[in-house]
Amino acid sequence: MLAIVSCGGNSGGTKTEADSASKSAKVSVEAVDLGLSVKWASCNLGATSEWEIGDYFAWGEVQPKASYLADNYKHRDANGNWIKYAFKADALVDADVAQADNRDTLLPEDDAATAILGDGWRMPTPEEAQELMDKCEIKYWEQGIQLTGPNGNSICIPYGGSKQGEKLRGEKTTSYWTNQLYSQKGTNFLGGEEMVYVEQYGRRFDVKARTAGMEYRYNGLPIRPVKK
Repeated sequence: MLAIVSCGGNSGGTKTEADSASKSAKVSVEAVDLGLSVKWASCNLGATSEWEIGDYFAWGEVQPKASYLADNYKHRDANGNWIKYAFKADALVDADVAQADNRDTLLPEDDAATAILGDGWRMPTPEEAQELMDKCEIKYWEQGIQLTGPNGNSICIPYGGSKQGEKLRGEKTTSYWTNQLYSQKGTNFLGGEEMVYVEQYGRRFDVKARTAGMEYRYNGLPIRPVKK
């Protein structure tokens, strides 16, 4: 278990592009009890220290890669249609769905934290991410932020940005994936009743800004795992 930590030291460095494209190796990751409903990993997925960014993942993919594009996204077919985690209300709402499964939460097989770390690890739910943002005190450092939970224990979350193609965007942001797609209320034009449909976005959370939002699911974001 981690006690309160000092997160103001020098950065542990970032991975090269070649490292990020390689397979994530299992490392010794602690489950830190912050006094919340779940324990949070002591470092990002693919990292070996608290300030290392680790690997980037497209939502629903379990390995990092060199470039993050719609064209090489695992859950789209050669025609650019969604083939998993896909909702099809009707052609007017979501025409680019090859086969609809109406699933908006990752299965263990598509959860990178589960696939790589095992042993009960998984990506956080939006509710768990919101709890982290709402109930922890934040201290800002050059490399990222320190989150101190209600029980006094802390974790450090580095600024990670996101990857679009091969480019890193927003290096001073802290957006991380949750295990759900981003959904919103829509209209079923055939039946006229209100329903929920899911777009091409995954749900992310920004601890620095304490906000939730969305990101194209084929872009690369870092992951901070959780476990019970």
